Amino acid sequence: MSKYELLKERALANFETLLIKWGIHYARIGESEYDFLSPTRSNDSNFGACRFNTSKGIGSDFAGNNYSEQEFKRIGIGFSRKDFSGFTKHGETRSSFDVIGLAQRIYNFDSYKEAAIKLRDELDSLG
Repeated sequence: MSKYELLKERALANFETLLIKWGIHYARIGESEYDFLSPTRSNDSNFGACRFNTSKGIGSDFAGNNYSEQEFKRIGIGFSRKDFSGFTKHGETRSSFDVIGLAQRIYNFDSYKEAAIKLRDELDSLG
């Protein structure tokens, strides 16, 4: 297992603690899914701007989609990659991230490595 994989595993085990430390207000949906406002768009107050699934270890930014609460219930827990919006890859639109990528968004770091170092330090400070 790579050092990034070990870091991600550790971060996912402490996910709620990290959200609180980062000042992210969230709603827990089911056993392993979290809904919160996008950390990269301070003017976005739409329900479900971002979701993160800790069992899959991925999050999604639903930028540009105005989903109602009912529509999010239809999408359901454990959203699929086809529900992602944002960057284009092979004709599909998606904007997904792992927990290190979430830290990168929160701290507005240019590099994934820089975010990984910050995340490691934060986890170390938790004890």
